[in-house]
Amino acid sequence: MWGGICLIASVLPGLLWSVSVPIGASGVLDVAGAALWCAAFVLFAIGRDSVVARRMLGMIMLIGLGVWPLRCAASCP
Repeated sequence: MWGGICLIASVLPGLLWSVSVPIGASGVLDVAGAALWCAAFVLFAIGRDSVVARRMLGMIMLIGLGVWPLRCAASCP
């Protein structure tokens, strides 16, 4: 449940992007959205009701998929 909530919440910063462009907060919103995306996939991988049944390869893939946008949002200008 918490993974789904984080996944849905990761869309909200993108929706607020059009409002934040004039004030220059779009970079912060990108990182916030990516962090929520990352949290959702980590919860999907290692949460109580893991979608990959806590198998090592599935956990590595989901965590990698979750961290990728966070890495890009933090390093891209």
